[in-house]
Amino acid sequence: MSGLDWSTLMIFRAVLGTPRILQLGFIVVCALVSARPVVAWQTMNSVKSAGVITMGIHRHDARAVDRERASGFADFLGVEARLVTMDDYPALLDALKRGDIDLIVNPVDRARPVPQALAFTAPVEFVDLAIMGPAEEPPLVVFGSDEWYRMVEVRGSGSPFPVEIARRETSRGMLRQALDTKGHAILSFVHAAENVATGRRIARNVPLSWLVRVDDRVLSFKVDRFLHSHALVEDARRQGARLDAGIVRARLTTGSLTPYDQLSRTYARFFGFDWRLVLAIMHQESRFDPAAESRSGAKGLMQLMDVAIEQVGMHTPQNEAENVLAGVRYLDWVRDQFEADLDIRERIWFSLASYNAGLSHILRARDQAKHMGLDPNRWHNHVEQAYIAYATEAGIPASKRREVVQYVASVRRQFAVYVRITEGPDGFRPLYTSGTNAVAAP
Repeated sequence: MSGLDWSTLMIFRAVLGTPRILQLGFIVVCALVSARPVVAWQTMNSVKSAGVITMGIHRHDARAVDRERASGFADFLGVEARLVTMDDYPALLDALKRGDIDLIVNPVDRARPVPQALAFTAPVEFVDLAIMGPAEEPPLVVFGSDEWYRMVEVRGSGSPFPVEIARRETSRGMLRQALDTKGHAILSFVHAAENVATGRRIARNVPLSWLVRVDDRVLSFKVDRFLHSHALVEDARRQGARLDAGIVRARLTTGSLTPYDQLSRTYARFFGFDWRLVLAIMHQESRFDPAAESRSGAKGLMQLMDVAIEQVGMHTPQNEAENVLAGVRYLDWVRDQFEADLDIRERIWFSLASYNAGLSHILRARDQAKHMGLDPNRWHNHVEQAYIAYATEAGIPASKRREVVQYVASVRRQFAVYVRITEGPDGFRPLYTSGTNAVAAP
């Protein structure tokens, strides 16, 4: 579609349905805004016209997953990826400020000071901060420097703990080599599943993000939508789902998973979901029966109640396409009710739970998790347990108490199956294979 982005058309469509006085106000605001440079669109317009997005990455801290995400994002935009590697982090920041690159794809701690001209995207991943090293006693960690990592020398019990600050351009790999030196330790980011000695994990759920220019709001929005899809695929890969032979045969003979692949692709992409997640919901809700109707009145492929349809401002769906659109639109609305800085995967699990049990119940379950000493920002083994306790106190029938837990797990498992099938039954292929930026999966 040339000239106008879909989101622009949707804004105008919404405005046309408002009273004339509001339309007039909208026109006045547009006139005032047009008198200033519309910088929010400049990067996306230049990327689309050039057919390439230029992304900066720090050479020594670049991981395979960072390069894969960068290539996937370019394919998500439908353009070619150009990756610029630099040895110096400040040089990366300067290149972004000057416009030499469009964004930085090294995940950066959001607590790290950055120039005012730059802004963080939605979190790319969440990690823990831990003290790593062979030192027998916990080293003293001194904050206050804006350096990425600190190396601490332990001189013995009762002695001072001098702090050696790593040089700004020192890479993560070079710092880890210091672990071979007796008595040294470093402050490092680790994932929650990594084995770290008790007492050495000093911060949890630290958000890491990409960097864009502060005025590139449209690009930042595109990153946010891409990450919601990509994060779930990474989760699916880690699950190593078993394949359903029937679905594999259907894929091989028809070239599609279901008759609703294209509908799911169309609406999922617009609202920033992975199309296979929509299919997984459809599978769990109706087993792809467009005439399905539950005892409670939920109808169609996505099993929507009238209250959910009204919530997103739609009329009763008249066909399969409208039912799928309403379902994805409702899932998008539910997702927006949760904090934007939540781990992307957790935000999706909460959205799925709300789709099944109702938003108010999941919000109360998160409050219950706090009272139970559980993490209200994590679904598995935390809020899902709190939900069962809350449902018991609320008098929800026993048959319904575990339904939402099983629902989220089933959708997650089915999504993992669809991901594996579409990436190759004999092993994972790249996430994005239709574009020019496919990279080998690790």
